[in-house]
Amino acid sequence: MGSGRCHLIAVAVGLLIVLLTLGCSQSKELTREKAKELISNKYPQVVIGSLKKEILILTNLHEIQPHPWVNSTIAEANLYKKMVDEKLLEFVNPRNYALFNMRGITYTVQLTPKSKNLLVNQDGNNINVKIAEITFSEITGVVNDPSRRAAMVEYNVEEINYTPFAKYLGSQERKGQKMKRQEHLVLYDDGWRIGY
Repeated sequence: MGSGRCHLIAVAVGLLIVLLTLGCSQSKELTREKAKELISNKYPQVVIGSLKKEILILTNLHEIQPHPWVNSTIAEANLYKKMVDEKLLEFVNPRNYALFNMRGITYTVQLTPKSKNLLVNQDGNNINVKIAEITFSEITGVVNDPSRRAAMVEYNVEEINYTPFAKYLGSQERKGQKMKRQEHLVLYDDGWRIGY
């Protein structure tokens, strides 16, 4: 009976060693490689620019007193005219506009055949168009929580694949620059996931 008991203890100790070894080999600490795998799956993402569905072109500028609203309206109209010249937009359905001493023409704005493929969606008074894509670049740091059940990951992204709208809607100013982002990752029973 003594040798059977020793054999049972030896098997139990062996099993305990195997379990401890397996437990230690499956580290709970988040690695850069695992963080990259999880985060890079979110990309590429579309960068969206918004255009108004209607634009006012003032026609009596020489009669109007300078005012911030007037100046922004003129700047916006000039920007839209450049997009019309580049055949990205077209003005349709002109309607007369008059308010106090301001007169002009209100146009409906629509995309041209050249730019229709860049339409993301339309909501309310806006036409949302693709101006670029954001792509994952690199993991720059991983800070594991002391509990090893959560981690904060810092990483870089960059904009690529600029569309013709980018120069008018302000995205190209970031061309070539890496932008920092953060993501909170959480360890669940089945592995690491992006936290919500």
